Amino acid sequence: MSDPTTVSGAVAQGTPGAPAAAPSVQPVQPAQPAQAGERQNALVMYLQAAERGHAGAQHHLGLMFGSGQGVKRDLATAAGWFRKAAGQGHAASQYHLGMLHELGQGVSRDPASAIGWYRKAAAQGHVKSQVRLSLILKEKRYAAFHADEAITWTLRAAEEGHTESQWRAACLLDEGEGLARDPQRALEFFRMAACGGHARAQLELALRIDCGVLVERDAMAAMHWYESAAAQGVGRAQFNAGLMLAYGSGSADELMRAWHWLALAERNDVPKAAAYRAEIEGRLSPQELAQARERLAEAAQAATS
Repeated sequence: MSDPTTVSGAVAQGTPGAPAAAPSVQPVQPAQPAQAGERQNALVMYLQAAERGHAGAQHHLGLMFGSGQGVKRDLATAAGWFRKAAGQGHAASQYHLGMLHELGQGVSRDPASAIGWYRKAAAQGHVKSQVRLSLILKEKRYAAFHADEAITWTLRAAEEGHTESQWRAACLLDEGEGLARDPQRALEFFRMAACGGHARAQLELALRIDCGVLVERDAMAAMHWYESAAAQGVGRAQFNAGLMLAYGSGSADELMRAWHWLALAERNDVPKAAAYRAEIEGRLSPQELAQARERLAEAAQAATS
């Protein structure tokens, strides 16, 4: 049987064509040449470089064998190449090897090894590894349970720009969970996550701006963030946006927008949304109400198309 870790063995086992579904450990895919011959030539070059100890080539081979692109998918072989690159300090390979050990794919399931490789990569600033550590280290089912370290990596990933970590960091700081409460810093992370498109962070930021908590009250900015979260289906944001518009300038356009958001909040079972929507209907002309209903139907159709 051919050895896939050698040049001749890997080429012999290559299966050019449509790639197999990528495993869950694959956040990125290697670029693939368009033609079968080019794929095999590229594979030979990567293998030759990898056998000479080139960490980048070893990592690339790990990706190829992990995804089955240009070669037969083989997670054990992928793990072998990731391990070679990881041993040379290649952060992305350390992350992938950690993920394989966490999931037990291609190697034995070993949370301690997974955490060890994640730590090595995270210390180099690898954000995905920081995120995994922030999650895995707070789980009591792992022997290496360290809540304080989990918080540290949450903050590191947040500072590196990871949106979900920014949300979690904001919540930790706002509630003082595991660290000193710091509402001002929490607000900064809520804002970062909101700018990254995080719907719940957009709602939290809108609430603070709307109420003037640690920030100057700004109705226009609050409305912006309410509607941003509302557009992502957050019921409370839909309700609050509807109320602000309902009792704003009183223009027909604002009343129709208010009806729109309150109708969506009602569908999300937000208390009192139906009553406020009914009140708005009484302030709209038949033509305006028909237009508002048409817009709602169009939005629903666009969301499902």
